[in-house]
Amino acid sequence: MPKKPSDIRDAIAQLNAAHTSMLLALVKTLEETGTIKAQHYEANVRIVAAMTAKDHPGLAAELLALFAEQLSRDWPEGKA
Repeated sequence: MPKKPSDIRDAIAQLNAAHTSMLLALVKTLEETGTIKAQHYEANVRIVAAMTAKDHPGLAAELLALFAEQLSRDWPEGKA
């Protein structure tokens, strides 16, 4: 278990990066199988980011906006 504040911050950053990667992979898989359209999900995330920024400005809203930006990237096709 991390002991220093910098170790805790690093652990949180690593967990966030892993979680974001898993969500991106899930969205890509669901899009490839025809279950969702990533563009629609991205639009919804942007709406939530804007609402969050209005009601509770800060890191959560920024992270949602960054996640939406990642959703808009062109990702290579998988094998779903």
